[in-house]
Amino acid sequence: MSEITLLGDGRTVAIVERDDRIGKDARVKRIYGVDLRVPSVTWRPPGEPLDTVAKRLLRDVLGDLDARSISVPDKLEGAAVTADGRLYLVTDDDGVEDNLGETLFFSVRLDTAFP
Repeated sequence: MSEITLLGDGRTVAIVERDDRIGKDARVKRIYGVDLRVPSVTWRPPGEPLDTVAKRLLRDVLGDLDARSISVPDKLEGAAVTADGRLYLVTDDDGVEDNLGETLFFSVRLDTAFP
């Protein structure tokens, strides 16, 4: 997980989940949604299991990158949502030599709405 941002409905967060692999080795570059309208989570002493929330796949970004002939970066780092539902993503090259060497900024539409 590298980013959490509130969607326009004010009750759902988009979560960027990714692996650290590039190009054809990349397997996970996804946007999940989590509905924040969950029952109250109660405090638990250390060591006791925590409540979990369900996540729903909103977008698999690997297909978007491939469709645009963009070499798959290792890190999707930031996200921002516009009023019309477009999600903007940015990558981070960490300024190191064994990386793609460029920062990418692109958008995808989150066409899977939460109920």
